[in-house]
Amino acid sequence: MHWRLADGEREAAWARAAFVVQVEALDHARNRLLCKLVEIASLRTSHPPESLDPTVLGSIKGLAGRYAYLPEEAANGVTLHLKAATLTGALNYFFEEPPPEGNASVTG
Repeated sequence: MHWRLADGEREAAWARAAFVVQVEALDHARNRLLCKLVEIASLRTSHPPESLDPTVLGSIKGLAGRYAYLPEEAANGVTLHLKAATLTGALNYFFEEPPPEGNASVTG
């Protein structure tokens, strides 16, 4: 996942994280997977991490254990470009619990 971060006067910063995921369900009708983000496999940033807002890095690290619907293309290693608002919760993209059954077909 790739986020472009607002960084005031400087060149825009970015953060890129790769996660180990567990596929919980398939939603073929919408071409997406319900995944649990198990752990961060790697985290890269455009600037030294200590120069970035610590709440941003904390938010990225805090995604481990959460759930998200990811496009099926993510299974092929495609980088997902997300808005920074997904980290603050202003846009609902990550969930603490999986959605209720019926929103996706469970894999077997």
